[in-house]
Amino acid sequence: QVLLIGWGIVPVLIVSLSVKCSNTLAWRMAFPPEGSRPGYGRLLTVYLAADVVNLLPTANIGGELAKSYFLRAETPMTESASAVVANKTVEAITGIVFAAAGVGLALSSLPLVERLRSGLIVAVFVVGSAVGLAFLLQRRRPIGRLLGFLGRLRIRIGALERRREAVD
Repeated sequence: QVLLIGWGIVPVLIVSLSVKCSNTLAWRMAFPPEGSRPGYGRLLTVYLAADVVNLLPTANIGGELAKSYFLRAETPMTESASAVVANKTVEAITGIVFAAAGVGLALSSLPLVERLRSGLIVAVFVVGSAVGLAFLLQRRRPIGRLLGFLGRLRIRIGALERRREAVD
């Protein structure tokens, strides 16, 4: 397939690599400055390894969990998990902004039928609302609430219960 594409693959690789590098830089900035912030090269390696995990049937969540696991020897899991959540939140928000800009550009410059125009607007609004709701919910102690809910059902997760203060 690469032979069919030829040198046209180079721009694709450059764009893909620049996205991975900029996402790694953003993830590094999500670590607390006073904590044990891993180096950029290590984070890029972990980022790429987590991408491989996401190729497995883990619904694109396994790689995010793997990031903290891969860094467990270098930084506390609570710090790395918080950085992963913060980074993914910013990625989702910027993704919505990018999509909205693309939809705005398409609406202003392409001859689209009204149903498609409406569908694009509704899709951006629904996904944007979902991301906004997820952002608001994560600010309201979701792990502590989940543990409380599970406790009322008499379900105990020992590892989380022991670290309740750290994850709450």
